[in-house]
Amino acid sequence: MSGRLVVIGASPSIAAVAREVDPAAVFLQQPGSPVDEIVRIGCNLYTTDFSRDEELRVLLREVVAPLGVSAVVSVTETGQLPAAVANETLGTPGLRPEVVRRFQDKAVMRQRMAQTVPDLSVRYAVPADGAEAARRVRAWGAARAVLKPLEGTASRDVRIVADPAELERLDLDAPALLEEFAEGDEYSAETFSTGGTHRLVAVTRKHLFDATVVEAAHVVPAPGLDDGEQALVEKCVARFLDAMELTDGPAHTEFRLRDGEFRIIESHTRIGGDGITRLVQRVTGVDLKRWSLGWSTGLTGADVTTAPESGAAAIAFVTAPPGRVTAVRVPDFAPQGADVRDVDLYVGPGDEIGELTDSRQRAGHVLATGDDPATVLAAVRDMAARVVVETAR
Repeated sequence: MSGRLVVIGASPSIAAVAREVDPAAVFLQQPGSPVDEIVRIGCNLYTTDFSRDEELRVLLREVVAPLGVSAVVSVTETGQLPAAVANETLGTPGLRPEVVRRFQDKAVMRQRMAQTVPDLSVRYAVPADGAEAARRVRAWGAARAVLKPLEGTASRDVRIVADPAELERLDLDAPALLEEFAEGDEYSAETFSTGGTHRLVAVTRKHLFDATVVEAAHVVPAPGLDDGEQALVEKCVARFLDAMELTDGPAHTEFRLRDGEFRIIESHTRIGGDGITRLVQRVTGVDLKRWSLGWSTGLTGADVTTAPESGAAAIAFVTAPPGRVTAVRVPDFAPQGADVRDVDLYVGPGDEIGELTDSRQRAGHVLATGDDPATVLAAVRDMAARVVVETAR
């Protein structure tokens, strides 16, 4: 297949990979987004509010199409639907908008699952108000429930409710999804689909900060899964993706598993965030970023896999008390059984950190590799806890 690759909403790191896939790649960025690290000789960059369908379609027809385009892709959540709209407009390969909407609208996803794979779902509702939400939870007899926006990522505005009375006091100023809390250990499945065949590339074990839904750590491969559980995950994820009619490209599917019961939390038509793709590549050799950018142009395929670097990889996140950052200190510490590859702080003196209610309030991360997943996970969590971020109110 010939023609140029178009990437919507690229970060500098994604732009670098895209230029490796297609040196003449075209980039569509939101107005005001960084461009200095994206523009290179041979590349075209256009700014447009790609969240506005008609504005995007005009740019595609009048400016992008004459460049000779093979496919439009995005690896970000906000770029998924615009990329699908673009492929529909240009007649290029890729997921169609109705498929992407099934994943992004969490109520639509639950409705689809109720019709096709109800055993993989949980009870849910879109209550009109707090009183109805409380009635639903009491009727379910659930110990806990989850209230979340119909769309969104990074755990924003997601709350776990243990007492229905909490719901009665809520003023639901926007539609929200109420779900029965799925008990069990939390994981994510990193998959790539080709022509309706789904490949399970890796299973990531996820850990949350206490009393939150914010991720504290990830480790690949997921420790403790036996062969039967691994087969169950592969089968259930494939059934779910079939039900959602995802035929091609990456997916990041979060689920819980307990005593052989598998329940989908949510899923996305993109690669996982939080450094998960880096963990996967080090352990499996599969470059999910490169594969995601090039699959629909025919520019990448089996060539995205190299020899694995290690038997396990993990990332743990740094937190800090809310307030203005006054100082940061990274310990000179070499944990046993792990090779620290990256210590990155997201904040510095003068920056503000809020309450740990979503992923944006984390202060940094530690990433390491090694032979044993449990050992590497313990090492990064220990080192992340040793990083000091001082704050003042």
